[in-house]
Amino acid sequence: MIKSVKDTIGIWLLLLIIVVLSAIHVAIGLALITSWAVIDLAWYAGIEEGKRRTACSAKREESEGETV
Repeated sequence: MIKSVKDTIGIWLLLLIIVVLSAIHVAIGLALITSWAVIDLAWYAGIEEGKRRTACSAKREESEGETV
């Protein structure tokens, strides 16, 4: 009786460890995917902002050149 209880507790602890490790693995994966997406979106936003700034400065230089 006691041996079977110990075996049952051992099995449940083993399953608990597997579940906890899986949950940690999923959490780390989600964190990495989320951070990659944020960095990627920020990079694209930076490129677009750079294009806008370049276009605005080019227009400004053209307009300054015409008035002089």
